[in-house]
Amino acid sequence: MSQDPLIVYSAEWCSDCQALKSWMDSKGVAYEIRDIQKDMNHRFALREGIGKEAVPHLLVDGKWIRGYQVGMAFDPRWAEELFRSLRIPMR
Repeated sequence: MSQDPLIVYSAEWCSDCQALKSWMDSKGVAYEIRDIQKDMNHRFALREGIGKEAVPHLLVDGKWIRGYQVGMAFDPRWAEELFRSLRIPMR
């Protein structure tokens, strides 16, 4: 991963977003939140980037990465595997 910050598109009403943020905090992952509910510019950027308003989504080195498993509850093992594959620093 480059020095670009990890950007997480999120919303307060999203339980997967809250679980992902808690997990990242527990792993010491540095990230910037862009709340699509509070800032319409973030909502528009997400829609332009992926074609819809699905959260959580990560922006890593200019690439959009889905931050959830479709139809499944948040799984910390899945998140750890994803972050390792993206070479995102964790403790």
